[in-house]
Amino acid sequence: MITRRTHVVAAMVALLLCAAHADAKDKDQERIRVFVFSPTDPSVFSDQAAKDRGAAVKDAAKALADSKIVVVVPDADHADVTFEITRRVNELAKTSIAKSMWKNNSWSRSSDSMQPFLYGRVAVGTYATELRSSEPEPTEHATNLAKVFEEWVRENRAQIETTREKLETK
Repeated sequence: MITRRTHVVAAMVALLLCAAHADAKDKDQERIRVFVFSPTDPSVFSDQAAKDRGAAVKDAAKALADSKIVVVVPDADHADVTFEITRRVNELAKTSIAKSMWKNNSWSRSSDSMQPFLYGRVAVGTYATELRSSEPEPTEHATNLAKVFEEWVRENRAQIETTREKLETK
């Protein structure tokens, strides 16, 4: 038997669900919208570099999915910021102290080595800059570059929001 109390409880649950959904939508509105992509070759040929960039885009988008600062959008038209994964470059990386070892009664550091770093181009309106992962990124990973990007957004949030407002008023 459905009682008045059941109706009241059902209405309260529905109201709470609607409020939670609206709150989640508001939080998405507060976050900076970003479109993550990599350049494509117009000739449609594929190479390992293009495959690595494509995998890095997926990894960066996945790393940013739980962000409280940005939300990944499906196209550049709905984005406040575009984040282009441009290249993976092997560079000489200093070995960390953690990889140093005690040997022959003294500390010795293993030799520096070539490590893969990712680069990305960030654009907001007419402004653009290049970012580099602060730590080596294994193939098909972009987690560190995503953190560097997220920190850049945090530092430039006011400018990004101002640019968003200017573009929305046009």
